[in-house]
Amino acid sequence: MTSFQIHKLNFEDWPYNNKPVVYLDDEYLTDEKGIILFEYNGIRYYHPVYLGLRTIELLNGYHRTQNTTYLIRAKLFAEKLIEMGEEIDDALYFPYPFNWTHGTDKLFYPWYSGMAQGRVLSVFSRLYFLTGERKYRNIAQKIFKSFQIIYCENDGWKNDFIWTVMIDKDGYFWIEQYPAYWPSHVLNGFIAAIFGLYDYYQVTHNESCKQILQASLTTIQNHLEQYRNPGGISFYCLKFKELFQSYHLVHIEQLYELYEMTRDYSFKAMADSLYQDHH
Repeated sequence: MTSFQIHKLNFEDWPYNNKPVVYLDDEYLTDEKGIILFEYNGIRYYHPVYLGLRTIELLNGYHRTQNTTYLIRAKLFAEKLIEMGEEIDDALYFPYPFNWTHGTDKLFYPWYSGMAQGRVLSVFSRLYFLTGERKYRNIAQKIFKSFQIIYCENDGWKNDFIWTVMIDKDGYFWIEQYPAYWPSHVLNGFIAAIFGLYDYYQVTHNESCKQILQASLTTIQNHLEQYRNPGGISFYCLKFKELFQSYHLVHIEQLYELYEMTRDYSFKAMADSLYQDHH
């Protein structure tokens, strides 16, 4: 495992916070309370990743403008996330409330995602950072515990084991967006979860979190070349190797964020290579 330096950044330089402040009157699909919804196959759901990202955007708006309406709305969204949470083995998970297919993998409600865990970990870490309210730290702590419940490939597959992180047969630590018997290793979902771990570490200085961060960054660093498609768009995941231009751009941006967090040039060099391949 590589011993990365985890640099302390100012809040405005944390992942996602380099975006323009969102407008409070943005029009998007909501419930009667104004909480964002996701429509899939004609049915409306609370989506943990969408809900988490919008809450992060609202917290960024609050930090940048000091308009308390942003914070009030962020807390409203956070309460919905708490309501959605399921406690399993003393860890707090945020299930997807609909079935989903990724490639040939079928995930059935309720299913759990490392990306969702990381995104929501960012929400509650940032709420604690901005408000100092202990309850948000306590929730973040329970979410972090899900990153310590690990599926090990060498131990064999168990159908009833709830997990979102794994150690492969070569000893690499992965955070899975779509946990499956044969994992797909989605890049953007893995890095989004790393952002959540980074946020949690910034507010707690938890040594176990630092170790998981370094293990995750080691996996990314040692597998990045496999995601590259020289002269073209990078692969969305290693299993199905889908090509999505929007995610190629996300990969580039995320790798620059990892460089800012670690100052490890390999992340910047790969971001530059992806940009040269296609932009």
